[in-house]
Amino acid sequence: SYDLNFQQLEALLRGAPPDWFEITIHQHMPMFHMEHCVFCAFLSSGTDYTIIYPAGQLAFLEFERAREFIDGFVAKVVPSEADGQVRRVARRFAVVAAAGELARDFGVVPWPEGEAMKAAARLFDGWLASRGGIEPAEISAGLSAVRRFIELNGTSRFAPWDEPASVVYQRAGYWRKCDGDDVTYYVLPEAWRQEVLPGHDAGLIARELGRRGMLKTTADGKPQTKQRLPDNTERKVYVLLPTLFNDEEAAP
Repeated sequence: SYDLNFQQLEALLRGAPPDWFEITIHQHMPMFHMEHCVFCAFLSSGTDYTIIYPAGQLAFLEFERAREFIDGFVAKVVPSEADGQVRRVARRFAVVAAAGELARDFGVVPWPEGEAMKAAARLFDGWLASRGGIEPAEISAGLSAVRRFIELNGTSRFAPWDEPASVVYQRAGYWRKCDGDDVTYYVLPEAWRQEVLPGHDAGLIARELGRRGMLKTTADGKPQTKQRLPDNTERKVYVLLPTLFNDEEAAP
């Protein structure tokens, strides 16, 4: 097998009933030759090479069609800028879709042409929505962590800008009303790294928030900006803007 080493294969054979297996032994050969032999030996009804060999050619042609299905599916459902993980998962959905389309062509299932592709695309879209987007998973997880910290601790861990002497246990920074009910959060650097984003690449997430217009940046794009705080100190902090909770990216 291509997936099991000798020890794993031996353990499998010892742990399952013998009548489950049929073993073919041959010398090492390229992948296509291997698949060709398996098709001819077990899937073809041919009785000699004049019948079996054309059947093997048919197997190769169907393999090529399946690959075309898969490549076409990925090109259709995956944006060009998507993370590699998204593309790899899409190929797994595409394999199922290709199998469904080929099964339809062989009359195994009664589906209309293209139905398997449409169903796989809907399932992939659902997976992508639950994942949170096409960016790398670490970016999605980091953005979620920032939002969650603010949702859980917005008033309890941040002192009001106009009342800096307020007693706040384990203060993470300050909050300040801007336009209407919108609130801006000024997060202290250590709190950002140790409490808002523990276990994450805090710098990477800060830069991504800045790129999305959710965090104030300097003129050259750095995510920490120097601010004069209500306690009359001037410090570099992370300034989270109200756009943090926007569903869509804000303009930089």
